Amino acid sequence: MKLCPPQQGVKRSRSWKNVSVGDWDPDLQHIKLSRLRGKLISTLTHFDGPQGYIFAEEAVFLVDRGELEVRWNGMPVSLQELTDFMKLDGISLEHYAAVSQLREMGYVVRHLRKNLVSSDEYNSVEFDVFSPGKHKGNQAAPCFRLLLLHNSLGFPHLQYLQKMQTAAGELPLRVGVVSSGDVIWYDMKMSEFCT
Repeated sequence: MKLCPPQQGVKRSRSWKNVSVGDWDPDLQHIKLSRLRGKLISTLTHFDGPQGYIFAEEAVFLVDRGELEVRWNGMPVSLQELTDFMKLDGISLEHYAAVSQLREMGYVVRHLRKNLVSSDEYNSVEFDVFSPGKHKGNQAAPCFRLLLLHNSLGFPHLQYLQKMQTAAGELPLRVGVVSSGDVIWYDMKMSEFCT
């Protein structure tokens, strides 16, 4: 998959009544939703009691599709500003491209806010991925754990992958290596390495 930058200024024909609305919260670094519309946003929304939230990379995806408007201090936030917010949270454009590829295939992808294994060495980002159509609120079990990392840092050593698999528990581990806009997917079967 080639990395395509978000298309700014592209008008999509969508009725305003079908667009979700949220406000950027710089202290919490996420979007607090004030109006939820549509199935897609409901699969991406994290709830804290009755209040729904989404993170910047989820907002970029929804804004690019014309399904969300984000405001900050009452003013609309541009796609470029949302992309900058996403980068503050450790999600590069290449990470975003890989996650978007899975979302376009119907998977629900949830960023783990706290990586389960220290990722300073590989600048990795971890996600839980849910099967298309199988995600029912926050109670569903993911179908695999995704580890995204940049090719420029090399492929992780075996000990690192073993720590990741241990942290994932029974979930299968998949690794996405991003490089120059391309994503190479690996399905890790740690038992094959540990004989």
